[in-house]
Amino acid sequence: MKKLLKWLIVLALVGALAAGIMRALKAREAKQQAAQAAAQSLLIEPTFELAPSDVLTLAPVALQQSIALTGSIKATRSATVKASVAGDVVQWQVRAGDTVKVGQLLGRIDAHDLQARLAQAQQQATAQQAATAMQTRQVQDSTRLAERGFISPSALQNAQDSLAAAQATLAATQANVRLAQKALADSLVRAPFNGQVAQSLVELGDRVGVNTPMVQIVDLSELEWEAQVTAEQLRHVRVGQSAQVRVPGLNAPLTAQVVRINPSLSAGSRNATVYLSLPKTPGLRDGDFAQGQLLTESSNTLAVPSSAVRHDQPEAYVQTIADGQVKHVEVREVALGEVQGEPHVAVEGLSAGQTVLKVSAGALANGTRVQIKAAQ
Repeated sequence: MKKLLKWLIVLALVGALAAGIMRALKAREAKQQAAQAAAQSLLIEPTFELAPSDVLTLAPVALQQSIALTGSIKATRSATVKASVAGDVVQWQVRAGDTVKVGQLLGRIDAHDLQARLAQAQQQATAQQAATAMQTRQVQDSTRLAERGFISPSALQNAQDSLAAAQATLAATQANVRLAQKALADSLVRAPFNGQVAQSLVELGDRVGVNTPMVQIVDLSELEWEAQVTAEQLRHVRVGQSAQVRVPGLNAPLTAQVVRINPSLSAGSRNATVYLSLPKTPGLRDGDFAQGQLLTESSNTLAVPSSAVRHDQPEAYVQTIADGQVKHVEVREVALGEVQGEPHVAVEGLSAGQTVLKVSAGALANGTRVQIKAAQ
């Protein structure tokens, strides 16, 4: 009996020990699982929340295609006034920036020699006029004598020939008078049209020769934009098309219109020049540099905002969302344009229905987990 009791006690102790060991193992396993769960939670990437305005669903849109243009603004009417006669500048009264009117006196070249030549030509013409009158009377007398038979027909013919020669000489001397008068008038330098002095090239006392540049005048009332396009782009340009032009210093863009297209390409750059008329705008100057977009044609195509196309990698790409993660998709930019006044670009490499991140979402790494916040 005592031996049985002893074994029962031993069994009870063994069972209690086993139960304690099992409880200890279960507690240890629970701690390990909790530690693993905590470690796993630390490995889970954070999820970025995006506003509905940060994304768009790609779909075909009416893209007003355009061509990027650059060029300088030029006055349609400008002139470099040159000296028509040689001499000293004895009067000069304009400087750069002055406003001038058509016919306004700008300066005067010494005309003493020209005045003397005019007087000489006038005296020669007066003398020849008298000689011609004398020859006229002689022909009249010879005609009467010939009619009465007192002189031969050949004598009459000689008198008539002398009169014709005198009349020709008179015409030549009168032409010399007109030339001398023109030379004297050309000594007065006048503005050819209304405008502003862009550059004064002479000063009082300078000696000028014929065709010496004296002043440059531009008319700012009518300006045009001379923009450069490539040979490929030229095929899409037509007279009458409109462009949005931005000029540094002006707050708002200007609307220009194609008025002429140069049919020849530059030998060096292989570019062509397109001429666009500009509205009269205060502050616009000859020589201003401008950039703009020429609107060419409209097409229904897949396009994204220009700002959504990123260029911080070797190839252009767009940020999209697939399976709750950001995915960078390389694209090829096909054509620039506008959609409701906002710059867009037609792209290849995307499909309709894809979710595209706008520039407001910022730059996110490839594979970043995102979720779109529900609209309020």
